[in-house]
Amino acid sequence: MKREEEIRLRADEYAKETWAIGTPYSGFIAGVLWADSHPQWISVADRLPEENKNVFLFSKETGNAIGKYNNGAFFTEMSIRSNGNKELGTYVEFSYKVVNLNVTHWMPLPEPPQTEE
Repeated sequence: MKREEEIRLRADEYAKETWAIGTPYSGFIAGVLWADSHPQWISVADRLPEENKNVFLFSKETGNAIGKYNNGAFFTEMSIRSNGNKELGTYVEFSYKVVNLNVTHWMPLPEPPQTEE
């Protein structure tokens, strides 16, 4: 189901319980569609992201980063792989985690672009 269809379905369910369909309903749909396409920074004091899901992070120490929230902490991961040759010993591969304990805000990542196959 497309995101817009999902929003309209949920709005229909909500409208049946709260008000008659009409101008307020149309304004509600327009507002939700706009907000959905214009994500805003969310304070960690207000809400934490879903665990193990990549999100944008903001920390005063590190600035913007992409990372995850897991077991009460935020972290970023980085993997580096060279174009060397494993047999000759010129190939390097490593990864590491940086724990960001002072994340103040986060934002969902946008959906990946639609590609034509």
